[in-house]
Amino acid sequence: MIKGIIMAGGLGTRLYPTTKVVNKHLLPIFNKPLIFYPISVLLLSGVKNILIITKKEDYESFKKLLNDGSHLGIKISYKFQKKPGGIPEGIVLSEDFIGKDKFIFALGDNIFFGEKFSKILENIQNFKHGCVLFTSRVNDPKRFGILYKDKKNNLKKIVEKPKKPLNNLAVTGLYIYDHLAIKYAKTLKRSNRKEKEITDLNNIYIKKKKAKEIELGRSFSWLDAGTHEAFLTASNLISIYEKRTNAQIGCLEEIAYKKKLISKKEFNKVIKQIKETKLKNYLKNLL
Repeated sequence: MIKGIIMAGGLGTRLYPTTKVVNKHLLPIFNKPLIFYPISVLLLSGVKNILIITKKEDYESFKKLLNDGSHLGIKISYKFQKKPGGIPEGIVLSEDFIGKDKFIFALGDNIFFGEKFSKILENIQNFKHGCVLFTSRVNDPKRFGILYKDKKNNLKKIVEKPKKPLNNLAVTGLYIYDHLAIKYAKTLKRSNRKEKEITDLNNIYIKKKKAKEIELGRSFSWLDAGTHEAFLTASNLISIYEKRTNAQIGCLEEIAYKKKLISKKEFNKVIKQIKETKLKNYLKNLL
């Protein structure tokens, strides 16, 4: 069974001063906390065991919001990152949690949604070894890690924030790894930012020819909610989508019920614990 890890630490400096007293992953994207969106991706992937990496001072807030995940039919545990040390450091911190298992690694400030995304995520359970990178076309490739390929479409390398990008195929904040990622992450040297870089880890897999790519097409939306502008854009897009379709994005209770992680009786119990809101009415209508 594949496990899930979400990086939800960091200082949130790009969102200052809103993050001075609140972890950015607890801030709202339209009608839900940001952390709900990566959790929803893991639930759609069939993950039942999730580790959230955050700061110790934010633990009580996450615990109050998510508890241990039992109301969703899953298990949520927590690990503390003392100070930002790079994304691969999160993998090293998760060594005991990962063991010899495969895992999905998600950045807590990345949002994904699309009509066929559920189908792609369902196939993740068939993943055996190596790593899988999810990519998306962007209009500002200088801001991202860009994936280069050779003439035969084989993965060549990832270049982080290239000054002169050769294409616009960005690597998103969602990855699948085998347990060897721990070993590789431990060997990484710190960059000029004094952090271990996820691009370096992914390039190890590419060099060993153990990396695969899934490109998210035009029907998908990928949002990196790391800035004030991105927060606003994400909120507006999700608001428009939900109003037009009368369906919610990142609704954990709905996903848990439809994925049969919780029974109808348990779903009813969850609904009763929610105060009179649009969410409560929405969940009631699902029955």
